[in-house]
Amino acid sequence: MTTSPGGARAAKPPQGGFEGLFGAHHDFIRRSALALGVPARFVDDVVQDVFIVALRKLGDLDPGASARGWLYGILRNVARRAKAKDARTPPLHLAPPPDAAPDEVLDWRRAASVVETFLAGLDDEKREVFVLCELEGMSAPEVAAATQTKLNTVYSRLRTVRALFDKTIAREEARRRRKELR
Repeated sequence: MTTSPGGARAAKPPQGGFEGLFGAHHDFIRRSALALGVPARFVDDVVQDVFIVALRKLGDLDPGASARGWLYGILRNVARRAKAKDARTPPLHLAPPPDAAPDEVLDWRRAASVVETFLAGLDDEKREVFVLCELEGMSAPEVAAATQTKLNTVYSRLRTVRALFDKTIAREEARRRRKELR
């Protein structure tokens, strides 16, 4: 524990301090901002605002808590304000692997288009859970802590959105097969 200038006791900063926190989580915050529907023109500002808030509140980070989840919680508040500036939710900007062959890039883009369309049709809560669990690999408990949502609610949303995604994929496969038969 350290003492802040005002005399209050603050938690010890994470290992590597702010620089370590920024380096380890910058890309995650950027991707998550896009996934939350922050308009592309606001993403850099949102990422900067997240880390400004994080720097100011670094002493509030519980040493046993997930820094990624803590930063995501800050992002949610910052992103909400940014989204209010633009009512339209842009698609998630997915990019193919840099070493993909041209035919793989085409397949990848088709798949990314399906995912982007699927995500655009979800409400914010389901989109958030799907992106964090399925695309970012966060655990349900991490998502619950980051979003300040009950764990069972996260699991319920995840089950619902996975079922919707499975139906979307099945429809796309059926559409592709019909197209091939023509």
